[in-house]
Amino acid sequence: MIGTHECGRSKRRSARASRIEIFVLAAALVAVVAAAACTVDVESDPPATMTVKAHQGDTAWSLAKAHPVDGLSTAQTAAMIIRINDVVASRLPAGQSIRVPAQADQTVYAMR
Repeated sequence: MIGTHECGRSKRRSARASRIEIFVLAAALVAVVAAAACTVDVESDPPATMTVKAHQGDTAWSLAKAHPVDGLSTAQTAAMIIRINDVVASRLPAGQSIRVPAQADQTVYAMR
């Protein structure tokens, strides 16, 4: 009788684990779909850019934080900076000219 009780208990645990696993997988799927829906295709519609000189210690991340793009995370903007400048590493050599997203007020100024 003790063996039967333990066997029933283990089935309930595995059923509970399955529900948790399904919930976690569903949540991950929702997150992936939401992230894909929120991405901006910078290849087909690249934002306006401006050129800046990299300073000692500058990274794609630090430039992305200084030049944010509406609708993109800092990570996405950093990836865009790396891609449009065709650089391999995130750390940028001091003095290198780097194209970064232009902010709205800078774009209007450049167009005048």
